[in-house]
Amino acid sequence: GAEVDRLTGVTSAVADRTEIHRSRIENGIMTMGQVKILEVPAGGMAMLKPGGLHVMFMGLKRQLKVGESFPLTLVFDKAGPVHITVPVQKSGGKQPPHKHH
Repeated sequence: GAEVDRLTGVTSAVADRTEIHRSRIENGIMTMGQVKILEVPAGGMAMLKPGGLHVMFMGLKRQLKVGESFPLTLVFDKAGPVHITVPVQKSGGKQPPHKHH
């Protein structure tokens, strides 16, 4: 949009809890922590992807299978809820060990 917006939450029926997280590598160890608010610049975007900012699904209610998809709702301050469909893909290559903060 023409104004800065903020992603303040994510929801999905596939998990008990769904959060925005950020991964970083510190001293060769990947650390991960929740991001409560993600600012999206005016006319820009914020990329969610493995190894950086991503959506964390905790307490999956069932096994997700490669090739299927499921609904996810992104909740923004100004845009409100945005419903998207997430494809389940094969996990990427090996990542360094990680810990949660």
